[in-house]
Amino acid sequence: YQRRVRVNRFDHLLSFIKSNQIPLYSKTLVQLINAAKEHRLFTLADKLHQIVSKRVQKQRAMISAGNQSAIDEEMRVTGDVYKSLLQMYGEQLRPELAEKVLEEWKELPLHPDLPPHQQALPETEAYNHLLKYYNETNQPKEVDRVAKNLIDKVGVAQGISLSSIHILLDSYRKSAAVDRVSECVKLLKEKGLRPTVITFQLIVDSFCRAGQMKEAEEWIERAVENGWGKKEMLWFTLIRGFASAGQLDEAERIIRQMRSRGLRVGLLSYNALMEGYSKVHAGLQGKEKERELLRNKLLKTYKRMNLEGIKADKWSFASLFEVLKRDGLLNEATFLLQEMKNLGYTPQQLFQ
Repeated sequence: YQRRVRVNRFDHLLSFIKSNQIPLYSKTLVQLINAAKEHRLFTLADKLHQIVSKRVQKQRAMISAGNQSAIDEEMRVTGDVYKSLLQMYGEQLRPELAEKVLEEWKELPLHPDLPPHQQALPETEAYNHLLKYYNETNQPKEVDRVAKNLIDKVGVAQGISLSSIHILLDSYRKSAAVDRVSECVKLLKEKGLRPTVITFQLIVDSFCRAGQMKEAEEWIERAVENGWGKKEMLWFTLIRGFASAGQLDEAERIIRQMRSRGLRVGLLSYNALMEGYSKVHAGLQGKEKERELLRNKLLKTYKRMNLEGIKADKWSFASLFEVLKRDGLLNEATFLLQEMKNLGYTPQQLFQ
């Protein structure tokens, strides 16, 4: 059914299992939950959640009565089942049920022979699941609420991890709440956590998105001081920030700075610069000299990539074709198309 997308058959299958009193093993339960997640089957999702909740209550009663050995291991509800339920409600954008699942998961009966990831969920991990869920579904207010609850209930020392801070930074980055970045930096210091390249990249991108390029560049220097200066991803983030803002001279300056520090300029950085050229070029209608200058810079960047042995990808070619198309340079575009084919790309890939 899953392979053939027979979504109308899953409810029937569940009814058939119940009416014929066929044991619904946990691994089968997970398969059904995954089907409900993939195909957004809300009714089936709720039925499966009810089955899980009732089964846990029954197993908890058996453990309380000292009959733990009577629980069929194939039927036991483990953390893996709850993880699937959580992912299902996350995909279906049903936060109130996702939170209910986490509360149940925290109360899951313990079993000494099971590995930790299949047992009850620690409170800190539950909050981190929620933080991740609300961030991925772009709900910054809920991210704030859960983070506050995490700090109030568990405390910074026990509750906040580097993963938590990265989720918060990512949420603030996407919602342009750059003023909240300092709160995350404060949490890092309170917990005594060492920032990674991901930490710095999220902070740099937050300032870039807010147009605060001076602060973004200052954070690059802090990353260098912390030993992350050789990571191209950091520099790419800054180059993309300048290029997106139309500050192409500054983006070029950062690339020169990378070279002066002995760093290799990679495909991501070149693509960010080329995309910047293309975007600015689009806004220069009627200014032929300026357009020609940008076009030449773009083609020069492409040639330099080739000389450095960096294979252009579809994003590189997309920037090139856009500029050549605007300027009506059919011969150059035809030559470029052949180069693209030589590298193994098809025109269809370019427009996917």
